[in-house]
Amino acid sequence: MQIKPFGTRVVARRIEIRQQSAAGIITNTGFKQQNISNTGEIVYVGPDVTKVKPGDKVMFVTAGGIEFLGEQLVTAFESDILGLIVD
Repeated sequence: MQIKPFGTRVVARRIEIRQQSAAGIITNTGFKQQNISNTGEIVYVGPDVTKVKPGDKVMFVTAGGIEFLGEQLVTAFESDILGLIVD
């Protein structure tokens, strides 16, 4: 079973991006507000989405959350995505 978003909506799974410095210090690049990350991995995209695809890691502005098949997901418009996270 999957979600088929309408228009320019995307559905993402929240993730935390952690980086380790040369000195071994681990930092979290996800902004935390009430323990909620603003980074995610795109799971489903609507038919009018042009800039991201499933599997892309992105940073987005605050978005609404849903639970689907026991998993916490985020719904947002493509315009709410601030950019891709590139390794």
